[in-house]
Amino acid sequence: MDIHSTTGKTDDFVITVGDSELSKYFPIEAVVDMHAFARGVSLIENVKCGISLEYSNTSSAGKVSAQVRQFFVNMGLLQGSSRLISQKKYSVYGMLKKSDCEEEVSLENFVETTFQGEKFVPILAGEEAYGEILCLKARRVE
Repeated sequence: MDIHSTTGKTDDFVITVGDSELSKYFPIEAVVDMHAFARGVSLIENVKCGISLEYSNTSSAGKVSAQVRQFFVNMGLLQGSSRLISQKKYSVYGMLKKSDCEEEVSLENFVETTFQGEKFVPILAGEEAYGEILCLKARRVE
């Protein structure tokens, strides 16, 4: 389990690199598969059941701790009431770079947008560490 924070304004989400059965045990609504983007550079793909959790840098340590604890309850490893939630899944397939934009584009994480005729769901829009990258582009999957 790898825990990250982002400077972008976003809801919490689980990151996978390929299929991961573990993601369903997290009390987090969004699951983002980054196999097309992070293959070969992601630490979590080097272990059998690796996943990452992405939080806004405004999320409290208490919130993160509670969600991780609930994960272990949901897995049956801690006592408590299991609460699995319905999740929305996304798959990253590319990125939008600043150099691709001649005009200003408004991006909101996890809200489908159309830019230059292409529909996509922005992921990690507003992340300051990405420099030239405005956001990752994803599609909703079932």
